[in-house]
Amino acid sequence: MRDYKQMQEVKKLREQAEAEGATPEDTRDEKEKYEKRGPGFRGWMEYIAEYYKWPILIVGVIVIGIFVGISQLAATANPDLSMMYVGPFYMNPTEKEHLGESIAQLSGDLAGDYNQDGDFRFDFLDLTVSHVKDSEGIEYTYDDQNTTYTRFQTELRAGDTLLYFLEPYFYRQALAEGILTPLSELGIDPSLSLDGYGIPMGNLDCYELPGFAKMPAEAVVCLRRSPTSDAISYGRSVEEWEYHRDLLVAMAAYRSANVSPDTEKEPDFTLFYAGEEPIYKSVRTPVEKLLSKLAKDANGDGTTRGVLGDITRSGSVYSSEQIAKAIRTRLVTGSECLFLLDQKAYDYAKENGLLAPLPKELEALDGAVDGMALKLNALPLYNTDGYHELGAVSYMCMRKAPAEGEESYGRTEANFEAALQMFIALAKHKG
Repeated sequence: MRDYKQMQEVKKLREQAEAEGATPEDTRDEKEKYEKRGPGFRGWMEYIAEYYKWPILIVGVIVIGIFVGISQLAATANPDLSMMYVGPFYMNPTEKEHLGESIAQLSGDLAGDYNQDGDFRFDFLDLTVSHVKDSEGIEYTYDDQNTTYTRFQTELRAGDTLLYFLEPYFYRQALAEGILTPLSELGIDPSLSLDGYGIPMGNLDCYELPGFAKMPAEAVVCLRRSPTSDAISYGRSVEEWEYHRDLLVAMAAYRSANVSPDTEKEPDFTLFYAGEEPIYKSVRTPVEKLLSKLAKDANGDGTTRGVLGDITRSGSVYSSEQIAKAIRTRLVTGSECLFLLDQKAYDYAKENGLLAPLPKELEALDGAVDGMALKLNALPLYNTDGYHELGAVSYMCMRKAPAEGEESYGRTEANFEAALQMFIALAKHKG
């Protein structure tokens, strides 16, 4: 027999159904299912399991999904840093992990935990966009990248990111928006900067660290204005802005153990470079390291130091005509005797009779041109760190000896002899 409590529940169920307008036929199946259950709590559980397990499972999965989502949101809702990269490079998860380790190293005692909540987390938004260059070197995005480009513009106006790593094309647009922090307000060495607002990654010693080293050398790091001075309200607190400021300052202050301590001493030798490729610190350091190794102690200070003097045609605020004039002036009146020149500069030097013939021991080398220059990409030197970034179509050549020119412009026979020995050493360098 069914117990009294069960009979009461069946009656209650029937009355409730009738009150809602259901007919006996509507509730017959449900009533029969319910009346067939066993007595007590166990019977009730069996009834639920047999007839309602799927709705319960579905609701359970939904509830668990909501709980997990809320938990994950809570775990990432308060990152220490929010950064954005825009350009043709994609940073995979492993490289992002390495970047986090480098940030933790730069942040010292805080170990990346700027907000001091016991955990270091950072958001890294990377927007990968293709680009092309026109004849003037101006970069444009492809039409099929419009969605990503729109996201970049939206992030500038209403996004959460505060520290940007931008390809020059996108950096110029961020700069035009007037939302970047002047580096002078942060006490950062102005010589690292392009124009007082951004620093090419290749100019920073921290560019050698894992994660950072995967970015292009020309990627410009810059900081959004503080909320107190930004005309656009972007929902970030002053404290959060300060975390990003402190990281940028630490990036600029980092000094590599690979940099020679003699960088402030008077150079013994200077190689003059003229070309399209920007000379970032990441290029200059290995180039000068080899020059210093091969140089003679010309000034008698007990050390040898070679430096790279340069005028580049790209990335400058000056017009192409002004840059070309500065290169021509340097070739004629500069103190250097050994040159590494792009096609335009080499043609000018050759046509105006400024160059000396190749040393006899170099005349038969691969890449010899016109009896007075060697193509850089034909030499083993081109595969050496730093020199590979100086431009494949570069010509290594020497200025005429002072005794052979109408005016020496301060060059001496000793300068010429030092340049000659350096020319031979670089041309025969095996890497």
